[in-house]
Amino acid sequence: MTKKELWHVRIGTKIKRTLWNGETDIGTVIHRQLNDEVCGFMIAKEKSTGKIIEKDFLTGKKYLTVTVRFGHRDIRYLETNAEQWRLNSYTICNE
Repeated sequence: MTKKELWHVRIGTKIKRTLWNGETDIGTVIHRQLNDEVCGFMIAKEKSTGKIIEKDFLTGKKYLTVTVRFGHRDIRYLETNAEQWRLNSYTICNE
């Protein structure tokens, strides 16, 4: 699977993965989450209230996290900002 294909995956889509021993396993997408990419953060304290503030520095880029459940307990998280080799063992299943 490529990162471009991962952007088009929807909830309920079947994903097939190939394990290290050649076996295949089919899972279902159960969650999609769009996130902002953060390059750092700042912690400050308001003088008037004494409240601690945390401010994130955003890069302007977005990335997608897809949660796939294989079986009852095995859950995998696929991300578009990860290296491509992490997605190579996954394909979209047409069954």
